[in-house]
Amino acid sequence: MEQVVSAYHPHPKQLDAHKDPHTYIGFGGSVGSGKTVWLVEDCYRMALYYPGIRLFLGRKIAKAFRETTLVTWARQIPNGGYKLNKSTNQITVYTGQQNSVIQCGGITDHAELNSWLSAEYGGIYFDQAEELSPDNFATVLSRLRFILPNGKNPKFRAAFVANPANCAFKKLFISDPGVNYSFHQALPSDNPSLPPDYIPRLRELYKYRPELCQALIEGNWNILESGNVLIKSMWVEKAQSSVLPGAFQNKRIISIDPSRFGEDETVIYGWVGTKKVEQDIFSGMDGYGIAARALMIQKKMGANAIVVDGVGVGASTVDALNHLTKDDNNITIIEFQESEKASDSQRFYNKRAEAYWEAGEMFAEGQVCLDKSDDVLARQLPEATYSFSGGRILVEAKEDI
Repeated sequence: MEQVVSAYHPHPKQLDAHKDPHTYIGFGGSVGSGKTVWLVEDCYRMALYYPGIRLFLGRKIAKAFRETTLVTWARQIPNGGYKLNKSTNQITVYTGQQNSVIQCGGITDHAELNSWLSAEYGGIYFDQAEELSPDNFATVLSRLRFILPNGKNPKFRAAFVANPANCAFKKLFISDPGVNYSFHQALPSDNPSLPPDYIPRLRELYKYRPELCQALIEGNWNILESGNVLIKSMWVEKAQSSVLPGAFQNKRIISIDPSRFGEDETVIYGWVGTKKVEQDIFSGMDGYGIAARALMIQKKMGANAIVVDGVGVGASTVDALNHLTKDDNNITIIEFQESEKASDSQRFYNKRAEAYWEAGEMFAEGQVCLDKSDDVLARQLPEATYSFSGGRILVEAKEDI
């Protein structure tokens, strides 16, 4: 089949990056800059320019690639120019001569890594490269050694797009770039296809986090290294000094963060709206024991809901609570699974990130009321930080905190 040229019209920053002769190209630096569009179009151009070439297009996690980058590919690249084989995760690009092949996917599971170690590519294209570790970069770049059907090498090219983060991409392309590395900073203000209210909407979304506006809108690669705290100390201090009763006073809720072994503690809080009025903190108890102690507080408060972190011993706590309250229609047991998909899955990596973020917003707005004497909680709340994975907000792991 004959090759089909895309109708894409790059903006000036995209055009500069397309023309860049360096082997290793970094592009992006903020949301809305057109970086993923640039990536898939550059990959398609290379497939057409070198008939018979083999390329890679992906993200660190294959599932995330299918849900994001591949969607952009389908939107940008004309249907008649390629064929996608979902069983092999390969895109065949029609060049009019010997067709080119683009291998798609990720590099996280065992099978993917094994295929990488035996693969040879003429070009490599990675979306959301802030996800890649230094070892990932070393593995990826070692695969640039494909020989074209005519026996010659192409002009090798490895392209990566990323959002600001303290990551391996930043070191390679911004902080300490090598001689063959080039970075093109692009901002939403460089992208004429965005709606006029795009930047104002972002500023409103992140009005309590000026550091995030500087990263996502202005492309500041340094600001998040020290400013990415989810619940800031000054917000916690405001909550401790608040004389307000807190918001949502018609709700009485018990929250449980269960732990059975080691030094971790089980924490049970009683809430009247967003004011903490009861607590029970202890170690070394099974699910039924935790459930029994929570129900004592529930009866004392007249709470009508109990929310449980369902990971680990939390699962048996949920089972115990469901069993002990099966004849009580006035109490609802809610299992919180932090790894589940967020309600706003475009902004948040999982439900845990969404919950932390929304809690931070409530602290910032002065809706939460805490005991002045609870110095331990006041010290622990600002310890959690966030980063970005694939452009979505991600909370650091519990073990890292």
